[in-house]
Amino acid sequence: LRRQRQMGIRDSINSEYMGIIKMAAQETRIGGDMEFYLNSTKDIQAGHLLIPSDVIRPSELDGFSLEEEENFRLFGCELIQEGGIMLKLPQITMVTAMELFHRFYFRQSFLRTDLKAIVAAALFLATKLEETPKKIRDVISVFDYLIKIKEGVESPIPVLDLSSDIFSILRQELIEAERLILK
Repeated sequence: LRRQRQMGIRDSINSEYMGIIKMAAQETRIGGDMEFYLNSTKDIQAGHLLIPSDVIRPSELDGFSLEEEENFRLFGCELIQEGGIMLKLPQITMVTAMELFHRFYFRQSFLRTDLKAIVAAALFLATKLEETPKKIRDVISVFDYLIKIKEGVESPIPVLDLSSDIFSILRQELIEAERLILK
């Protein structure tokens, strides 16, 4: 009975998704990427991000355009993917982290939260959910390294001292970000 209910839910989600795709009015190729322009007041798609048009995003209220928000989302997903690879996590854990990240930013604005802390917390939380746990110090060290690379710190990149005040601050930020995601 439980399996039948799960299949019924999955089928309704798949049919809803196919209904959205069938509503596509036209397809164009811009810069090698496919973009669908939907004829519906229900859904819009910018690039790869499908967003219900009747939902006002918190970042939109803070003046972010859809394109800017998509760029932040892509940056966050890149960090999650790179961090997951460095931590030798399975792809399902990284995808779970990306979903947590996206869901969080449908409720919160990019301006009001620290993107770097949320990305690290989403991956840390995903490791727990997918039963591929990593130590918090490993997650912090990897994301500290990745952020330093993205910020253009010259080689050799200094390793984070686990007994430093900076590590303690980053640890506290990650824990607070994890609580925010769980709210």
